[in-house]
Amino acid sequence: MTYFIIALVVALIITPIVSIIPSKHQRALAQIRQMARTEGLRIDLVKLEDPDPDPDRYVSGTGRPLARKLSVAAWRLPRPRPKDWQSLAIPNWEIVRVGNEWRWVGDPPAPEGFANYVSEELITLPSDIVKVEERNYLLTVYWREHADSISADLVIRFLKSCIERPTH
Repeated sequence: MTYFIIALVVALIITPIVSIIPSKHQRALAQIRQMARTEGLRIDLVKLEDPDPDPDRYVSGTGRPLARKLSVAAWRLPRPRPKDWQSLAIPNWEIVRVGNEWRWVGDPPAPEGFANYVSEELITLPSDIVKVEERNYLLTVYWREHADSISADLVIRFLKSCIERPTH
């Protein structure tokens, strides 16, 4: 009986310690996020309203409606401001994934070539990206990350190539 109590006490001490050790998936995500930070990106974990209008997806087991919120990672890269940025229109645009297609929210960005470039490049990005937007010279990709360095490289390359293209 004494050995059983000792084993129980040891188990109660060790269990919380073991539970805070990150899993292999969490370590891989941290490594990918660190790679993105070295490339100049800022990564935030945010909640976003799901643009997919499927109402059956947000119903509880009892039939009550649930909040249409997605937990996603926001990978952000600031656009350098031009010298005369105060006299120019601030680039504000947004494109969301609905099902398997991308839809512009409002008007596409001003230069026709830029809007076409974004539309074509989104096809090559991972399928778990939910939304891409630019607000106040900050380009953001919202996606449900997975620990895949190839996908992370694609997202970083997309953000950097968009930053290099003028929006005025």
